[in-house]
Amino acid sequence: EKAFELIVPKQAQQHCCFIVLGSEGRGEQVLKTDQDNALILEDGFDWPDQQQTLQALTETLLQLGYPLCKGSVMVNNPQWVASQSQWQEKVSRWIEHSSADTVMQLAIFSDATAIAGNKQLLPPIMDHLHKSLAGRMLTLSDFVRPALQFTVPLTLFGQVKTGKEGLDIKQGGIFAIVHGIRTLALEHNITEKNSFARIEALNQLGCLENETADNLIESLKLFFKLRLAQQLTQEQASNNLDLEQLDRTERDLLRHSLHVVKKFKQFLAYHYQIRD
Repeated sequence: EKAFELIVPKQAQQHCCFIVLGSEGRGEQVLKTDQDNALILEDGFDWPDQQQTLQALTETLLQLGYPLCKGSVMVNNPQWVASQSQWQEKVSRWIEHSSADTVMQLAIFSDATAIAGNKQLLPPIMDHLHKSLAGRMLTLSDFVRPALQFTVPLTLFGQVKTGKEGLDIKQGGIFAIVHGIRTLALEHNITEKNSFARIEALNQLGCLENETADNLIESLKLFFKLRLAQQLTQEQASNNLDLEQLDRTERDLLRHSLHVVKKFKQFLAYHYQIRD
């Protein structure tokens, strides 16, 4: 927010909205991860120095310790800068023309949170997104598939399985919960962005049983906690867990939590009638 206020001219700030996406948008980021941001422009707003200013904003965030996004989901990429009506058109296209790329773009954008500028530019776009997905179970079935594509790292006998570089807890646990819950939240028109808040809202609606909601919350907390502990030790933002650094209790909790993920993925496959 401070970088935006310093870099973007004051006369332009009221005519655009700086939004963050991904874990920042969900309020689940602890260590600085890659930049994931976009910009909404007021319809009809003319900004001659727009590209130079947004490039400067991206470079300033890099200097402040936010690495560049490998997928270029940043305001210096024109693909992630559009007027309010253009964003609504983009959302409609993503929903109508479902593919691996459009699903991920829609997933990224569905966590959008306004950080600076005219924050009132975002709600109409999010309302359009939710209304466009209402009752579209086939689209949501395509949308949820990425949550099912990574194998839960458990052996045939239900023990934790790890590779040479450790256990990728984002692929093996976090993503399935976050994206599965995101899909259910979109289906039921839940506007919360944070995964824990989404789980609680789904529980209150009766979409998730109490035990399921509690297990998902505790599992996600554990994954975040174990990942953060090792990231702080290693001083790098890695998703790989070294099981040798975990004590017996932590390993048991990890195994239990991965079984929670496995059961949740089975629920998602049944709910969205995916029989791959």
